[in-house]
Amino acid sequence: MPTSVTQLEQALTAGSLKLDVAQLARLDEIFPPMGPAPEAYAW
Repeated sequence: MPTSVTQLEQALTAGSLKLDVAQLARLDEIFPPMGPAPEAYAW
């Protein structure tokens, strides 16, 4: 949660980011998908 106007303005710019296929693939490597919901998220 932003605690200043500057932080809020910076957070709002995140919605306009565009990631290419390579960047999305790299994120999937770092944070692999867990599987189909809800089974994969059940404890």
